[in-house]
Amino acid sequence: MTPWWQQQSEEARLRLARHDALLHLAVLAVIAGVLSGLVIVAFRLLVEELALFWSPSGSEENFEAVSLQYRLLLPLLGAVLLAMLFA
Repeated sequence: MTPWWQQQSEEARLRLARHDALLHLAVLAVIAGVLSGLVIVAFRLLVEELALFWSPSGSEENFEAVSLQYRLLLPLLGAVLLAMLFA
């Protein structure tokens, strides 16, 4: 016996595979586009806010004002976090 969600997803997959499902596919594409756009905007806002938080001068584009310690420590910390994430 298969779970109900797996059965529903299989039925939806079969409905979308038919030749008359163009409208459903278009709506699905619009939803995916809007969601991916929102993720991109949220990521950009997050990066800008973090840059503003770490910037000592209050401007997110003034990376020259960051001390030498942070310029060496932050990329190293990012590399360590990526190594832990993909290990």
